[in-house]
Parts: sequence; C-alpha cells; structure tokens
Amino acid sequence: MWTEVAKTDDVAVGGLKFVKLGGAQAVLCNCDGVFYAVARRCGHMNAPLDQGSLAGHVLTCPLHFGQFDVRDGAVLAYPLDRHFGAEPLPEQAQRVLGVEQRLQRKIRVEGLRTWPVRVTAESIEVDI
Repeated sequence: MWTEVAKTDDVAVGGLKFVKLGGAQAVLCNCDGVFYAVARRCGHMNAPLDQGSLAGHVLTCPLHFGQFDVRDGAVLAYPLDRHFGAEPLPEQAQRVLGVEQRLQRKIRVEGLRTWPVRVTAESIEVDI
C-alpha cells in the first residue's frame, strides 16, 4: 500500500528525514533527487541513522561510522575504532577502550531494511 510520508521539498539533496511507516521507523534519503527509504536504526548498535550523514548513496552511522548503501541496505563498511589523536590516553582509558573494541568486534552488523519509494507530483510515497 503506497502511503505519502513527506513532500519532496521536505528533504534537501543529500539530506535525511525520519518518517514513520505504520509501526516501522525509516529514514528518507535524497540522493541527487532520487529518494530511498531505509530502516532508521543502524544494523550495528541501533543508532538513529537520520542523525548520520549521506554522501552519494552511502549513509554513515553517527555512532561508530558504519556505512550502508541506501539503494539496497547493504553493509559497505564496518564500524571504525575511535581515533583520539597523537596524544596518548591515560592507562585506565586505554583499558576501557580496549574492552570496548574487543566487544565491538563480536557484534554483528546487519544490512538495513529498505522500502520501495515513488514520487508523485510533489509527494514522496513509500510502499508499506
């Protein structure tokens, strides 16, 4: 069932917009005037992807910088370890980050659910 979720002017080129699709949450992505709808939550640790960034078809998670292709939801890059610069961290912080990094490696990264999108006149519709 096609449902209007936004107007085309609501999402700037390269922009992201959170929308509700019935009981699901999605992000509308405007890739040079072509719209895509993907699951709102990151397939790694559930971060809200509408707070991330979009470059071309690549959606980057704001939490650990995992990357997804908005065309099909595929995982393009796994989460990155944090880089704090050349200054060494205190020993206790290094231990805590070491544990976090070991745990991060054990967390699977799932691709994102996608929905068909169409534009009619000035409306963005998603098939839910």
